[in-house]
Amino acid sequence: MADKTLLERLSRLGLPLMETSEDFDVNQTLAEVFASRDTRLLEGFPVLHRKCCQGFSI
Repeated sequence: MADKTLLERLSRLGLPLMETSEDFDVNQTLAEVFASRDTRLLEGFPVLHRKCCQGFSI
């Protein structure tokens, strides 16, 4: 399973696995999704990408 901070940031990007309220680096989060090799996270990448394009500065 991915580390807790990655899951928290993913939640803020539209993949709600946990609640979070801290600021984070969007680029770093997307990079960690690929580095994790977790298929569940990779399958959610289109959702993350769209959410980034809609409301987060990259």
